[in-house]
Amino acid sequence: MSTASSTQVNCSINDKDDESLEIFSIIWLDKDVRVKVNQDIQQKLRCIINQLKIFDDVEECKQYIEHRSKYDRLVLIVSDELSRQFIHLIHELLQVSTIYVRSRDKTNGQQWTQNFIKVRIISEELEELIAEVKEDHKKQMKVEEPLPTNMFSFDEGRSTTEINGHIAFAQLLTDCLLRLESTEMDRKELISCLEKEYAGNPSELDKLREFQKKHTAENTMHWYTRDSFFYRTLNGALRKNNIHMILLYRLFIADIYHQLKKFQCLNRVEVYRSQLMSIDEINNLKKYIGDFISINSFLSTSTKYKVANLYKGSGSQKINLERVLFEIKADPKVSSAKPFGSISKISQFNEECEALFMLGAIFHLKSINLGEDKVWTAKMSLCDDKEHKLWKVLADMKKKIGFECTTLGTLGRLLWRMGKLDLAEQYYTRFLKELSPDDPSIISVYADLTDIASLQGYYDKSMELQQKLYDIKKQNPRFDYITKEKLEGFLQISDQDLKLDDEISCGGFGVVYLAQWLSRHDIVAVKRLHLNPLNPQAEKEFFKEILAINGIRYPNIVTLYGPCVEKEKYAIVMEYMPLGSLYKILHQDKLSLDWCDRLSIALQAPKGINYLHQLEQPMLHRDIKSLNFLLGGSHEGYIVKVCDFGLAKTRNETTRQTQLTHAFAGTLQWSAPEILLLEKHTEKSDIYSLGVVYWELATNEIPYSGHQNTVIREFVISGNRLKIPDATPSRFSALINECWAHNANDRPTCSHAIEEIQECINGKMISKIPANVQWVQSGVTVAGGQRSGDSTDKLFCPYGLFLDDDDQNDDYR
Repeated sequence: MSTASSTQVNCSINDKDDESLEIFSIIWLDKDVRVKVNQDIQQKLRCIINQLKIFDDVEECKQYIEHRSKYDRLVLIVSDELSRQFIHLIHELLQVSTIYVRSRDKTNGQQWTQNFIKVRIISEELEELIAEVKEDHKKQMKVEEPLPTNMFSFDEGRSTTEINGHIAFAQLLTDCLLRLESTEMDRKELISCLEKEYAGNPSELDKLREFQKKHTAENTMHWYTRDSFFYRTLNGALRKNNIHMILLYRLFIADIYHQLKKFQCLNRVEVYRSQLMSIDEINNLKKYIGDFISINSFLSTSTKYKVANLYKGSGSQKINLERVLFEIKADPKVSSAKPFGSISKISQFNEECEALFMLGAIFHLKSINLGEDKVWTAKMSLCDDKEHKLWKVLADMKKKIGFECTTLGTLGRLLWRMGKLDLAEQYYTRFLKELSPDDPSIISVYADLTDIASLQGYYDKSMELQQKLYDIKKQNPRFDYITKEKLEGFLQISDQDLKLDDEISCGGFGVVYLAQWLSRHDIVAVKRLHLNPLNPQAEKEFFKEILAINGIRYPNIVTLYGPCVEKEKYAIVMEYMPLGSLYKILHQDKLSLDWCDRLSIALQAPKGINYLHQLEQPMLHRDIKSLNFLLGGSHEGYIVKVCDFGLAKTRNETTRQTQLTHAFAGTLQWSAPEILLLEKHTEKSDIYSLGVVYWELATNEIPYSGHQNTVIREFVISGNRLKIPDATPSRFSALINECWAHNANDRPTCSHAIEEIQECINGKMISKIPANVQWVQSGVTVAGGQRSGDSTDKLFCPYGLFLDDDDQNDDYR
């Protein structure tokens, strides 16, 4: 028979074979235990380790211990009477930390237990027991808490698919936690579970009430380093992979992340950590020397060797456990995604000089060797974010799961792929409660729930969900063509979540507004379609095209956040570029750009288009013009991004139905001759339009300004082109002529255009400056000398080269 002094926690966060949220538990085995362990003793022990299980049967106690997780750590208290028949049965188990034997004859007890290194013989005096447990537990928490690690390699000769899969999902889960907003419901559920866990433990309940009143984002690290429920349960969740508990803690994990960013170490450091590990764990580590190790919890280290050395002790204190000292080199410039910070100023134990690494940090394992002092030394270095190649796998998985806008639906998909079907169902159900009835995401959620129910073996439930899905589609005909696969990772933004401010621009497609995205506290651009509501065909094309471009991310492409799909409020929400379009800068603001700026813009403009052309399913822009290149600024100059790609059919339908008639996709002044002849649009048609944009950069003029469309059409079809100014650098002029060649096959690719512009920027394009030029002091750097090649090659984008060979001193003023 067994009894438990701590309240049994039956809430959903616990696996059925794991009762405690913490790592450490106390097991008391004694025939007369209910007589000897009064309420006062239980309270004192639970102030040290909350979970207290009491047994009076050896076999039952043994079975309980054997079924504990490898990440549990058990402190046993055994009566002298039962110790001889019990200890040999469980002594070798990894989860058994320390065994206290209460004996009247300590000398005799020490003799027969000398081969059982985990055993401590103490007197039957209960106060002595409590003092021993309390003192030992301080060190146990430092070095005996299991270090949850995954080793992985990208060595093609080694099969690590399963291990790498675990790491990938652990990394994705961490990323998801940091992106996903926490709710008040999560906080309440967390508090409820903690109240159940610590029922009957007034000391921890007092701390919990204090936490509810005084916790702030700024003092989260205070709670993490304090000896309380917060550290124990968060650490327990991470080490036992208690996913739901981790999710409930996500707000506080995000707080710790931001604190680590705030207190990020500024310089390269070497830190230390002591750890007790089994010889099997060490041998496994040795297999991965030269490979990578992922830590699936926060990693506490010290910048002081003496602190770590103190905790490792003077000898291996447990059977089959070895002392390991981790020496870690970490450079803050290496890993921006997983920060590490010096937290002494905000820690409860500032004397330990603690450096804390973010959950999920990845290290390069350099070596592990046994020293003469019988201590293993493992040397590691913090990995560059892209050093371990896992980032490519993660980037692909994020795109498939839909990480661009993280919702509970994203979390549900991730949990499903992790094989956590019950949790996936739970979070999909929560997500449904957040969605409005006309949100198309409902279709994908019900479709996923249908599949999950089938995988769980709940076939009747699956049929009910399938019928529900059918009814929703019947009630909302516009959902008929939206399938589950298309909607994965697709964010619809409510019109109520947007506050429109000033109008930025207006065209045949729609009106663009500066807007506030309220729930994200962000400034965005919102393009509201002229045609509202869309007819069924236009609406179908709108969804198809938005879904096709959803998830495209590239530095020179404007980010699409998502559409508004509410009736009569169709719009596209996208990244805001504060300087506006290239057209605005050249023709309205009339900025005077030097050739360095022009070439920088010319280099960036085709990069986004080139990315679209080289997708697995290539995408044509179909409407390249200076209006569709948006600019921002940085300390390095202009940032150029292409926009309005992939929406040709919606653009045509809206312009046609609003009587802003176009005979083809695109704008006439920038259109290639084959497009004017209503022929098929190709990549080379986009290149022609790019050539016209380059002409604008060279001239600062609007193409064909003042001419009628019929005149322009005839001019271009006849093979004529706009005049390129003589002052245009010859190489750039040649590129323009290549781009707008009449025969599409004679035009270059985007890649070639990028190479040509890069050659220009590298200094190989230099204009000739007239010999009679008058120099003035205006901040221009003049470099050169009497010998060829002195220093002109050191100039970035030189204005030109002045050749003077008359051996006379010129007067530069």
